[in-house]
Amino acid sequence: KNWKFYNNQYKTDKERIVIDKIDKFILATFEKNTKEYYQFVLKQISLLIEHEIYSASTQRKIFLNDYNKVKQYLLYNQIAIIIFIVLFMIFMIFLIIKNNKKQEYLIEKYKQDSITDGLTKLYNRKYFDTIFDDITIISSDNNWVSAFVMIDIDFFKQYNDTYGHDAGDEALKSVAKMLDKTFKNDFDYVFRLGGEEFGILAFDTNIQILKENLNNVKINISKLNIEHSASATNLLTLSMGVVIINEDSYNSSCKELYKLADGKLYNSKENGRDQYTI
Repeated sequence: KNWKFYNNQYKTDKERIVIDKIDKFILATFEKNTKEYYQFVLKQISLLIEHEIYSASTQRKIFLNDYNKVKQYLLYNQIAIIIFIVLFMIFMIFLIIKNNKKQEYLIEKYKQDSITDGLTKLYNRKYFDTIFDDITIISSDNNWVSAFVMIDIDFFKQYNDTYGHDAGDEALKSVAKMLDKTFKNDFDYVFRLGGEEFGILAFDTNIQILKENLNNVKINISKLNIEHSASATNLLTLSMGVVIINEDSYNSSCKELYKLADGKLYNSKENGRDQYTI
């Protein structure tokens, strides 16, 4: 009964060949009741035990080898998965950073576009109003002498009528570029107020620096050498009205200062244009 139970268990193909041979001898001992045959079968059984031990050892080595291969395979898989996850995370972080930079660029561009004049690329009237409303507060809080310069291109309507609006746009861009290069201090702001009218807000300045810049404007506009047959000089010129903002005018409203600068601009035009009045 025990032998049948053992014989029916799973065996490898090689083990089955050996056991089948011994099975015949064992079954035969039940028929041949002799001491010699009995000893012969015991010897066969001893050989079977040795074979089982050897086979088990071999199978264990094979199992351990396969197990180590699986362990290595799993280890390499884990390393590959970790590398993939790290690379994927780096890629996602890169995309997030790239997307954030794009958003920051678009936000910054939108902000810049919202305060920039489309034609001349100077600050626009909206941004001018924002700063000019607080010009006396800014100057007073910092104990600064500041200035507002209102600039108008002389006979610009006649210029457009004579040379066309495309030439007029080019003239506006040339004047804007010149003004931006002339007023280049850290706290100088150059605006296009509308049409042919420009504005300068110069913070933390003094009368000497301001006059130098205004004189440079007259020199630089003449260097542009823009033909204007309707002008007395036959060249494009500028008229300017200037208001100095100091401790005596800190309490003035922005409307009063703007009106005063406009009055000084009118004086420049009445006195022959191509000049400034402070």
